Amino acid sequence: MMKLNSKIKIILVLSLIFLVGGCSLKVNDVDIGQKIGEIVIWSRVSNWFAGKGRERAREILNKGEEMSENAVNQIYGPAEISKKLTAEDKAKIDGWIIGQGLNEYGDQKDIAYAGGTPLFNEVTGETIDKYEYILTKHSGILKELNINK
Repeated sequence: MMKLNSKIKIILVLSLIFLVGGCSLKVNDVDIGQKIGEIVIWSRVSNWFAGKGRERAREILNKGEEMSENAVNQIYGPAEISKKLTAEDKAKIDGWIIGQGLNEYGDQKDIAYAGGTPLFNEVTGETIDKYEYILTKHSGILKELNINK
C-alpha cells in the first residue's frame, strides 16, 4: 500500500467530507471532490477492463479464433513467449540477427550498453532473458520467421 503524508491525508479527508456532504472544495479552480471521484471510478473501470479483457482474449485464443499479434503480445508478452522458444526457434532468431547485421541482442553493432549488456538493469538489479529483449525490440520477428508461440 502507498504511504501518504499527513498533508495529503488531511486533504483527502476534507475532500471526502465535502463530497459526501454535497459541498465542494476547490483549489485553483479544481474541484477536489470531483477529481477524487473520477480517480476512484477510472481506477475501478481500468481494473475491470484489464481483467475482463484478458479473460475475453483467452476465450478467443482457446476457441482458435483469429486475434491480432498485438493483442496476443498483450496477453502473452515477450517474457512469456521467450520462455516457450525452442532451441530451433532461438537458432532462427540468432540467424535472423546475423543476417540483419545486428549485434547479439538485435541492436545496431556500434551501440554501447551501460554495464556491458542491455539485459541487466543496474537500477532495479533485474536481468531479463536475451530473447525477451529481442522480442521486445523486434515485435514482428516471430511472424517474419514463422515461429508460432
